[in-house]
Amino acid sequence: MDSTTASGYWEVTEDGLFQFGHSTDHRPDLPQVKVMLATLDPLGMPVAVDVVLGQRSDDPLYLPIIDRVRASLGRTGLLYVGDSKLGPLDTRAHIHHAGDAYLCPLGKLQLPAAAVDALITQALATGSLLRISRPDADGQPVVDEHGQPVIHAGAWETSVDLTATVDAQVLTWTERRIVVRSPALQARQQQALERRLVEAEAEVTDLLIARRGKVRPITPDEAEAAIAAIVERHAVGGLLDVTLTATAHTRTIRAYRGQPAREETTYALDVTSTRVDSAITAAIARPVRRVDAPPQLVADLDTTQVVLAYRDQYLVEHPMGRLKGAPLSLSPVYLSRDEHVTGLVRLLTIAVRVLSLLEYGIRRSLAQAPQEEPLQRLYAGQPSRKTRRPTAERVLEVFRNLTLTVVELPPHVIRHLTPPTTLQQRLLALAGEDTCYLRLVEHSSKPPEEISER
Repeated sequence: MDSTTASGYWEVTEDGLFQFGHSTDHRPDLPQVKVMLATLDPLGMPVAVDVVLGQRSDDPLYLPIIDRVRASLGRTGLLYVGDSKLGPLDTRAHIHHAGDAYLCPLGKLQLPAAAVDALITQALATGSLLRISRPDADGQPVVDEHGQPVIHAGAWETSVDLTATVDAQVLTWTERRIVVRSPALQARQQQALERRLVEAEAEVTDLLIARRGKVRPITPDEAEAAIAAIVERHAVGGLLDVTLTATAHTRTIRAYRGQPAREETTYALDVTSTRVDSAITAAIARPVRRVDAPPQLVADLDTTQVVLAYRDQYLVEHPMGRLKGAPLSLSPVYLSRDEHVTGLVRLLTIAVRVLSLLEYGIRRSLAQAPQEEPLQRLYAGQPSRKTRRPTAERVLEVFRNLTLTVVELPPHVIRHLTPPTTLQQRLLALAGEDTCYLRLVEHSSKPPEEISER
């Protein structure tokens, strides 16, 4: 489950659907509506959609869409996957109370920084994390140049007991907590840390160098304030040890033109920086992508399956991309009436379902027949590229060259459709629709009434 926004050039009214809010289109200057989608895994097919006011926050949208899913499917025992907006304790409690399960990362409101730090310390104290590899888009293992599996995540699991009140009933359950670390994220953070250290060291070195137009500190207090600002700006506190040395020189200035004699103190400042290797090593080893919170109801899923289930959350972003992108082009919206926009969103959601079913059907047929050759000639300019997971858009692109010819010879009508190529025939067979198409390509000289009845 996730939400998105669709913006347009509308007039904002107090009770209207179109409102200003946080825009996923990066157009905060335009009014918008918010669309909440619940998508079925692994089809990537929407099963429920809500269209709400554009300024609504995501947190209160999860329980209504879950209720719609239950009403649509007529069952419980499902696993609901969402982002951190699914994380409030009341939301998790309601899901558990109804007999369903949830999976989401816990944000700062649900898990304070001190609690996250304690979990990370526990995870690292184990010595090693569970190594998790993820298959590629075609379901094949991902290996490096040495033929070894690529590790996409490391995980460690514990559990906590939770208590909440739902419908005046005190509910207690056990929640699994999974600490997940991504090597790719760790590498990016290491690069970012190295960049910050280099920039901080350069600024510290340049701090006392005199240059035209540059204001430099002349007292220890000014230098310490400037050093603290550099450390804070580059977030290298505890990682870079900056030493300031100040040598005071005091001289007496005699009285002159009514000014009394005085003593003046100047400072010879020197600053050096040294990296704290132990702290840097600990910081590099510590980055954690998230802390997942699945309940014990998903105990039949091991840690690896839980982590991969969350990483598949892109499935809900795929129909959103179709809804707002070139295939269906919901955004920008040019309709002005609330009911028209709501109807358009629901209509386009039906189209997303059609695309999802077509795509899933072909992928499933290929997966169930591993002896089948992967599909080729789907990618323009890459005729030899193979895949077992084609998108519906690329499949439909193959059928762009079809031509329907209709010849009217009263009282007869002859229809002819371009015969399918070998690739088109294979795609139709994988989709289970080959007979329907073959009926369309037959020559027909029957009257229109008989054709329509057929």
